[in-house]
Amino acid sequence: MITTRGVDVRVGARLLLSDVTLHIAPGDRIGLVGRNGAGKTTLLATLAGQLPPAAGAVTHTGPVGHLPQDSRAADPAVTVTDRIMSARGLADAVRALRAAEEAMARADSPALERRAMDAYTRAEARFQSRGGYAAEAEAARVAAGLGLPTRVMDLPVGTLSGGQRRRVELARILFAEQGTLLLDEPTNHLDAGSVAWLRGFLAAHQGGLVLISHDLALLEHTVNRVFHLDPQRAAIDVHNTGWRAYLAQRAADERRRTRERANAERKAASLHAQADRMRANVATATSARSMARRADRMLAALEPVRQADRTARIRLPEPAPCGRMPLGAISLTKSYAGRPVLTGLDLAVDRGSRLVVLVLRQATFAPSRRPARTLAAPAESPSTSSTRASGRHAESTHRTPLLDGQRLPDAALGHNGAGKTTLLRILAGHETPDSGRVVPGPGLRLGYFAQEHDTLDPQHTVRDNLAQAAPHLGDGELRRVLGAFLFRGDDADKPASVLSGGERTRLALAGLVHCGANVLLLDEPTNNLDPASRTEVLAAVGSYPGAIVMVTHDPDAIASLRPDRVLLLPEGDEDLWQDSYLGLVSLARCPTNAPRKSARRRSGSETRMPHDERPARPGERPSGPPLPRPAFTGDLDPMTDSSLLGRFYDEFAPGYHLLYPDWDASLARQGAALDTLIRSHLGDRPAEVLDCACGIGTQAIGLAAQGHRVTGTDLSPIAAARATTEAARRGLRLPTAAADMRRLPFPEGRFDVVVCADNALPHLLTAEDVRAALAEMHRVLRPGGLLLVSTRPYDELRRSRPASTAPQTAEYDGRRSVIFQLWSWHEDGERYDLELFRLAPDETDTWQVSVGRSTYWALTSQQLTGFAEGCGFTGASWEQPEHTGFFQPLLIARTT
Repeated sequence: MITTRGVDVRVGARLLLSDVTLHIAPGDRIGLVGRNGAGKTTLLATLAGQLPPAAGAVTHTGPVGHLPQDSRAADPAVTVTDRIMSARGLADAVRALRAAEEAMARADSPALERRAMDAYTRAEARFQSRGGYAAEAEAARVAAGLGLPTRVMDLPVGTLSGGQRRRVELARILFAEQGTLLLDEPTNHLDAGSVAWLRGFLAAHQGGLVLISHDLALLEHTVNRVFHLDPQRAAIDVHNTGWRAYLAQRAADERRRTRERANAERKAASLHAQADRMRANVATATSARSMARRADRMLAALEPVRQADRTARIRLPEPAPCGRMPLGAISLTKSYAGRPVLTGLDLAVDRGSRLVVLVLRQATFAPSRRPARTLAAPAESPSTSSTRASGRHAESTHRTPLLDGQRLPDAALGHNGAGKTTLLRILAGHETPDSGRVVPGPGLRLGYFAQEHDTLDPQHTVRDNLAQAAPHLGDGELRRVLGAFLFRGDDADKPASVLSGGERTRLALAGLVHCGANVLLLDEPTNNLDPASRTEVLAAVGSYPGAIVMVTHDPDAIASLRPDRVLLLPEGDEDLWQDSYLGLVSLARCPTNAPRKSARRRSGSETRMPHDERPARPGERPSGPPLPRPAFTGDLDPMTDSSLLGRFYDEFAPGYHLLYPDWDASLARQGAALDTLIRSHLGDRPAEVLDCACGIGTQAIGLAAQGHRVTGTDLSPIAAARATTEAARRGLRLPTAAADMRRLPFPEGRFDVVVCADNALPHLLTAEDVRAALAEMHRVLRPGGLLLVSTRPYDELRRSRPASTAPQTAEYDGRRSVIFQLWSWHEDGERYDLELFRLAPDETDTWQVSVGRSTYWALTSQQLTGFAEGCGFTGASWEQPEHTGFFQPLLIARTT
């Protein structure tokens, strides 16, 4: 909890808030709103205890986690994992465990081995006392939910991009002990899937929450109270309602104030008029004076007129004259910690061109790639090149994004760490490439807007920073420009270090406006801006006649830019812009509204269909011509970028229980069937169980209810989080993590049982990946451990090659849903494309259709047995549903 009493908040001589008394209790989810510069960031730092109040007191009860806008506070040498784990003091415990493990491996005598084992026992006791492996799994789940890939977890924080560092700090705050969270713009740099995960996390948070965000959807889905900062009155208006009700209440309050003022002014005017007439008569002069005083008191009692928030007046500079191609780059290569982010990138920026940088990863399904285009190295300037970028576009085959399965969006537009900011920093001269060079053309004048505001000196004042960016401006002109960007009076003398994120953005834009640039490099120019300032920036971008290279997550910014070209990272391909790319941006931002583009695109978007836990007999192939089927090439693998499959399950997680006629009955039935198998093989005792494809917890919760100690992992962080929540609602403990079954985040010999149920393993389409997953399951099992894998009855299905499943219905809250599948078999006869259709009524009883698509490998029992034995499992056998009571055939095997 946080309590303030009579708090004043100041920046320098300026009073931002006066006499603030507030109480933030567990369960309060507060949206802190107000225009840029109103004092939101300063108030949040004051509540966190990082800034002392000018008057009054701030009291904390319990832990407080504060996410500031500056993501560079962490020690750059600390690894990502250690930074996140340090929130609960686990980093030291983990290091002690690692050191003890290394000591045991090095021990060359019984005495040293005993000493190392004793050290390991003590270290593990400390580790377990602070949450242990469950906490480690939870940290991995939070990191995955925020879009931090596994490959960065062991990297030093200092090697990450600004967006990734921001995610690390947010993950650390969310992983910390439950208390009061103070989050300043937490969605900056997050993709749509991570924002959706964050919404779910914050909505379920049991402690207090104070949230600053310009993401209106996040506010709408999260907050139950709103604090509005009014800088004109140096006051906070408290609204004890959700976001929509706050907007309606604020509009109603404004109408009420306007109506009351109009009525009072009308009555006062009438009283003054009557008093003026009565003053002429001596007998009524006294009454006239009394009447006038009453009218004056009536006007004085009115609230002051609330002025509309000021907005910055932003107009980008008239570009200085330049050559035909003012900026070029040849064979740019850059790596961090041995990981390449740019490889041989060529770029040509024409005069007045408008280029947007997107990150797209090659789809693993039947990619149609063209040769990478290269920019010939000129003798003097890029303008002398005989092969120009624009000419290459005209000669090349134009690509249509997502229309033919060529490309799929990464986890989000602008995948963090993909090299976007690095590219702009190299072009701006703020960073040096490992190889290659930037070639300035005739008359080049660059303007650079950095997402981390690196161009601002935090120790210099606002005025000095602008003077450095625009040295040709005199003192009077500097103050006029600052006034246009809402820096008035003493604001000009504030150090940049005390500015909020929105104020720093405005200051950086002010310097950009008066630099006379003819090429602008814009890195997330709309971050941290209030809606009015954002509108001004977008209008300025749209009207600028010079060249722009823009990196952004914001679809509106791209629409305002009206780009003519797109640069696609990580490959460095250029393409002519078309509106399909803007659709890609919207798809990445709002995946639930993604249009269907291809009936056969395998994006990993499919759901594991329970079929009421009994495989329905697929019907006959529908009449009409068959749907087109791509041939299997041998290297097909939608899970190569496992986030694609995980993102789909993120979207299906909230309604996944609707695939079951009665989910609670399924939990009990499946849990009982698996419990019987486990106890018959391992003895009548609770076991340590890993469900490595837990989904929303159907098998994991059932096993936990039988008394087993269950840990769950799933590709979808949202599904895994829901599994934990559903277990808690039933009084059960189920720690979960987001993880790929081919890379399980647990030490060797951790579990008695590994469960991989509900046809999860056949999502893997190559022998290499199936072996990798089974090898990981073998690694985390103890000697004599038990493996349980369930699949569809593929021995029979491979022979019959069904085309569909019979529809089935489910009913929840009085609403019915209908589910069925269409299957399209590949020419190899082993793999098939699946489309899952779910029809359900919305709030208006209008039927809505959702479709999930993926590809499966119909592994026969003999194939899967061979893979398991090849990974070291023994005693492999198959048990059928009529013998186990489980709804699918089960492969049962042991470790030695």
